[in-house]
Amino acid sequence: MSQLGARLQICNEELVNLIENMRKNLEDIESEIDSDEKQKAILTAQIEELSLSLDKVNESLKEKIAMKNGYCQIVNEAETAYMKILESSQTLISVVKQKHSMLEELKPS
Repeated sequence: MSQLGARLQICNEELVNLIENMRKNLEDIESEIDSDEKQKAILTAQIEELSLSLDKVNESLKEKIAMKNGYCQIVNEAETAYMKILESSQTLISVVKQKHSMLEELKPS
């Protein structure tokens, strides 16, 4: 009977040790979970902040691109008009030179 009592005592000690080890593992896992949840909250806040910043940058880009397109259109129109004026000026110079030349030919010597 004393052998059974000794075996029971050994089993009891082993069982208590196993339970204590599992409780320690449980505490460690709970601590890791808490740490991960805190890190997750920090990262989530950073993501939200970055998302807001990205939205602001996208809106700014949209406005600046629209402004750029407006400038491009005005510059293109001005260049086209300037080229027409230049062509007209060259034509006018040619006509004036030609008429001047004709007048010079009619001039008495």
